[in-house]
Amino acid sequence: GTAYPGWVRKWNSHGYAAIAMDLEGHLPGGKHHGVEGNFPTGKGHRNAGPARIDWFGDRDLPDEEQWFYHAVADVIRANSLLRASRLVNAKRIGLTGISWGGTVVSTAAGVDPRFAFVIPVYGAGFIHESDNPGLAQWFPPKHMTAEQFRDYRTKWDPSAHLPYAKMPMLFVTSVADPVFQIDIFAKSARTAGGPTVMCVRPWMIHGHGNGWDDACEIYDFANNVVKGGKPLPRLGRPRIDPRTRIVQTKYGASRDFTEAWVYYTTAGGRLKDRKWAFIRCKIGERELVATTPLPEGTKAFLVYVFKDVGGHRSNHSASDLVVVSSPPR
Repeated sequence: GTAYPGWVRKWNSHGYAAIAMDLEGHLPGGKHHGVEGNFPTGKGHRNAGPARIDWFGDRDLPDEEQWFYHAVADVIRANSLLRASRLVNAKRIGLTGISWGGTVVSTAAGVDPRFAFVIPVYGAGFIHESDNPGLAQWFPPKHMTAEQFRDYRTKWDPSAHLPYAKMPMLFVTSVADPVFQIDIFAKSARTAGGPTVMCVRPWMIHGHGNGWDDACEIYDFANNVVKGGKPLPRLGRPRIDPRTRIVQTKYGASRDFTEAWVYYTTAGGRLKDRKWAFIRCKIGERELVATTPLPEGTKAFLVYVFKDVGGHRSNHSASDLVVVSSPPR
């Protein structure tokens, strides 16, 4: 990613001042996948700071010289810069990041308590637990010593900082994200120290452009926190009736949705490659009840809701992901 003009204009259109940053100090240029500014020129300004080397490939350097240290520090400085403007309400500044930016903002959320809200999209914490070979290869035994891995888990991975994030957070992803799997993403949402909502759009594509255009919930969540707009639905953790295998889920005060579904998989293997199926839920008073039993052999499931008005879908909210170690009985 880089400093996308389209992302700034999108937030401007919703009434926000915004700063987009290239966290390696590159100057944006070109157009790739239809996104203006995508793929920077490779030229940096004179205070660009360190570039990212793979996934924490600079781990042998002192902390202050590592890219991730500078990336999080840049986010904090951007917060301070916005606060310095008389045109900006310092109590209503939020933060969002897409893909690798999601990991950066998940860390910043636990380090800088001044943010009113934080929205990671696709990426968050527990990267070392990913089943994606492209991520897993950067951890022991291939690339890190045991000491480096301890240092990573306690200092660099967002999971070390999310418990200190007390502001409202919205976690946005799909069930088949090819980079940051749904299980570690849901675990990140569960680890955050403040109120969280997980927005799952089942077929959302991983990419810049998609990451700010395909989920209207991002702007609805921000508007709720800082402008008093309508809240997104909040779902409790699903439970399975041991006798009937029917999934039941409590939900909060907001009933601003028209459909509710159990989304489940009986497949094994990498999460991004699994096939998922649906069970419709009946919408009751503060409770969602599946209309058919959860199949034997289910490996993972969640419940999600959305509002459909004339084919336009909004208010996607999801429960925590339940990973079933053995078939529930």
